[in-house]
Amino acid sequence: MHVFRFKDVIVRRQDVDIISGLTVDFEPGLFYTIYGPSGSGKSTLLRLFNLMTIPTQGQIRFWDNDVFSFNILALRRRVSLVMQEPISFEGSVADNIRLPLLFNRRKPDVSVEEKIEQVLDSCQLEKSFLTRNAMQLSGGEKQRMAIARALMNFPEVLLLDEPTSALDLVLAERLMRRLRQMFPLLTLIVVTHSPELIEMSERKIELASGTILNVFQQLDRIALLKRLEMIESAGKR
Repeated sequence: MHVFRFKDVIVRRQDVDIISGLTVDFEPGLFYTIYGPSGSGKSTLLRLFNLMTIPTQGQIRFWDNDVFSFNILALRRRVSLVMQEPISFEGSVADNIRLPLLFNRRKPDVSVEEKIEQVLDSCQLEKSFLTRNAMQLSGGEKQRMAIARALMNFPEVLLLDEPTSALDLVLAERLMRRLRQMFPLLTLIVVTHSPELIEMSERKIELASGTILNVFQQLDRIALLKRLEMIESAGKR
């Protein structure tokens, strides 16, 4: 069974197809990266998973059920989205990370404090970070706090839009590896331009003009760098 199936999905805005006839399957528990030139529809595709964007036509199935059959808030807890510039709410980092527990009926298998420590560890954050003012964090700290907050929803799918854009490469790679290590059943779907993260992923989806060009299971580094160079060159024309 697939965690998500897209069939002939179109997103149209002002008579322009941002996503055009997209058909693709996503298997549970894998790490996917989505890459392509600016304007190729990557972020729009990411927002389709939890209906932050509504398709104009086509079918999206979550665990073999029509995605529209789910309660929208319940769906967004199970399929959590962290945007490139996430929102911080007033209060401490601890207040922000605990926020999902106010709305999620599911309780941790461990104590709340142990769960918080788990998500902090997975996001490469120290426990002392909890007392920081969430409104005064750097870009990279906000991204990691937002990922930790999303993980408190116990998601089955975690969607990340350029989650490492404000992080150095070493920390970014360590973050992805730690997420995979600590949440092996989580389906991780990441929009990125980073060759290192693309190379790390188990499935690599190349998008152009709202259409999937290729889905790679393996792609050697030289071939990947050549493809990314071609994408960048085409975007400068």
